[in-house]
Amino acid sequence: MSDKSRILIVDDDPIILRVLTNVLAPEGYQLETASDGKMALNKIATFEPDLILLDVMLPEMDGFAVCRQLRADDRFGDIPVVFITALDDQKSRLQGIEAGADEFLNKPVNPVELKARARTITQLRRFRKMVGERSRFEKIIELAPQGIVVVDVDANIRLSNAAMRDMLKVPDETSIRLHKIFHFIPREDREQVGRNLESLLTEGAAPISFETEFLREDGRRFPAEITAGYFPWEKQPCVQLFIRNVEDKKQMEAQFLRMQRMQSIGTLAGGIAHDLNNALTPILVASHLAKGLLCDHKALRLVETIEKSALRGKNIIKQILAFARGVEGERRLVQLKYVVKEIEKILMETLPPSIEISAEIGENPVPIIGDATQLHQVLMNLCINSRDALPKGGKLRILLENELLDSVQAHKLELPTPGDYVRLSVEDNGTGIDPEILGHVFEPFFTTKDIGSGTGLGLSSVIGIVKGHRGGVNVTSEVGAGTRFDVYLPAAQAGAQESEDYETTFIRKGKRELVLVMDDEEAIREMVEASLRHYGYDVITTVDGERGFEAFSNDPSKVSAILMDYLMPGLHGQELVEKLRSVDPNARIIMMTGYGEMSRVMDVAAQSNVRYLIKPFTVEAMLESLHRVFA
Repeated sequence: MSDKSRILIVDDDPIILRVLTNVLAPEGYQLETASDGKMALNKIATFEPDLILLDVMLPEMDGFAVCRQLRADDRFGDIPVVFITALDDQKSRLQGIEAGADEFLNKPVNPVELKARARTITQLRRFRKMVGERSRFEKIIELAPQGIVVVDVDANIRLSNAAMRDMLKVPDETSIRLHKIFHFIPREDREQVGRNLESLLTEGAAPISFETEFLREDGRRFPAEITAGYFPWEKQPCVQLFIRNVEDKKQMEAQFLRMQRMQSIGTLAGGIAHDLNNALTPILVASHLAKGLLCDHKALRLVETIEKSALRGKNIIKQILAFARGVEGERRLVQLKYVVKEIEKILMETLPPSIEISAEIGENPVPIIGDATQLHQVLMNLCINSRDALPKGGKLRILLENELLDSVQAHKLELPTPGDYVRLSVEDNGTGIDPEILGHVFEPFFTTKDIGSGTGLGLSSVIGIVKGHRGGVNVTSEVGAGTRFDVYLPAAQAGAQESEDYETTFIRKGKRELVLVMDDEEAIREMVEASLRHYGYDVITTVDGERGFEAFSNDPSKVSAILMDYLMPGLHGQELVEKLRSVDPNARIIMMTGYGEMSRVMDVAAQSNVRYLIKPFTVEAMLESLHRVFA
């Protein structure tokens, strides 16, 4: 806005125009003149005056008509109009008022009165415009999606918008103005923020951007990106801050980094699992053979302990891969009461004495179809969650019982069908969960724990596994009173039989069939060969696929079955299977593989009609696989 007020003088008498101009020019106004109504309207459109001095008696279009047309235009309808007229009768003045005149000056015009009227009217006009512009500015500021704050040289908050007050959880403008800006800045950041603001209190200072944290009135923090610049407010130097809450952005960045770490863990877990599977396989095979050779009771117990430990290691590998890479385990009939008892024992041995643990198993809980390792993980994650809610000790209960759900209950729990379910519950009397975050607890990477204390993956793993078992989860909590998670899993259909367990299957001996074994691990080759010979098979072993293919090609009719490792140096996998089948389309092939390669192995098995044997495997599992390819 220009510092000079603008006045348009309209009169058809050039002498009066010159007199009025001479009176007003020394006062510092910007002046324009017009000699008739049409010229006046054209000048108004371009000059936009703060005051119009308008003669009533004009040629073609008189002053009344000009004023009426001006008042009908939304752009210029609020410009003050002072009629300058020789007409002093009541009728003329009433006509002028009806046309929209603000004031009247009689000819001949008194110069002192003219200057006083012009000064008063233009100042009032400019003040109204300033108030209107400020009102529009404040409305724009109030509606802005970003937080906006104006701060003066003493760090007082002179203006804030709704977005900023919402970020800080302050109810209104009056409440926020009770504090300086530093009230909402953490103590450790105040000095740096103060230096940033001070550098901007000089006109012409370049805007800056920086990051800090803000403190809400409830004490919680949030990270923010700030763009700040010099801003005069009521003729005082101030700083205007544009503030963007980047809490979601930071969480997304952290989630992305966690996902990258999880991908790395998955890759690493696959490599480790491959090596561990190769290490455990000969242990399991050797343990089985040793049990048949030993007569000493104490020695047998030691070997059985070794075998059980190896089997436990096998399950741990499955659990790690299921968590890190989403590898699916085998689904079979599971009695959850055994899972509950195992977890109860682990908790008794590992949780502090201040936490009272109890497990209540209802009468004859029905079995379910599922992956015991994954269900073990579900229960353990829920118990760990309860443990974390009991920093000073308390009670942790596990409950297992049958439950019949009707269609309403099933719909509420997002279950596919009503019917018989098993309810597995974990409850504690700990800190509880705030209602505001209760709906987010199953989201991946969502956690209320300190950095380094939790990834936010435990409960998301729970919901993923349970949904994969066609089940549902319900959570209830009260701050200060505790939390309860109810897991609903569909009962196995009547007549469902437990899947064959190779560890307990009757061992079928061979009839001197020749088995070709290919594996780059010497210990596996030796143990597999020893066990196969022990149970009536003849064996040829090779260290890789090229040599195995060569041995098979020499006389394929003599080889009854092929046990080949899926991953070997050189020729392996799908390529090796295709080459073997090119020699003998009916070759009986069993691929030995770890859980890490399961998806690729299953594709090969489906395409090429081969069986697979998961490492680490027992002698019973290997012999059963051979029996099936011969069937």
